[in-house]
Amino acid sequence: MLSDFPRIECPFMRKSYLVEQQSFKEYGRVLKLRSPEVYLVMNQINPTYSWVFDDKDTIAIEELDGTKLQSNPYQLDSHMWYPFAKAIKQLKYKSFHEHECTFENFSHWFGHHLKSLHHANRVGHEHAACVAGVIFYNLKRKKQGKTYLAKLRRDMFDWYYSDKLKILYES
Repeated sequence: MLSDFPRIECPFMRKSYLVEQQSFKEYGRVLKLRSPEVYLVMNQINPTYSWVFDDKDTIAIEELDGTKLQSNPYQLDSHMWYPFAKAIKQLKYKSFHEHECTFENFSHWFGHHLKSLHHANRVGHEHAACVAGVIFYNLKRKKQGKTYLAKLRRDMFDWYYSDKLKILYES
């Protein structure tokens, strides 16, 4: 039986910020923004998703983007079926539990170390694209009927935009 994949939320609280009009005109299209605002993570855990940080059964899996998404970072010629069960085995980040789960560590992990495992398998780690996002998955919570999925993407952090956009933190 097929069903829609559930909506996946972020484990951090998020807030919208306006962007300076001139920088939006210059870079908005390149950054795929629809309007002069960005929706960013804050250094505050979303209480519904605290399990991402607290439960050792949580795993981090690469979120794959296709040929029509995020400028095709993997240089795919066509769409590819990648079952979630296969992703759990082959695209799991072992480094997820190596560091304390703090906002600063997540930001640093995403900004400086997190390469696409899928792309690295094709071109080598050194040449692999940065991962677009990570899905946090907890099989025990799923069996208990609890929230078991969360996601975090590079474009949820302010540093993703800071070299191109002037974000208006106070408006």
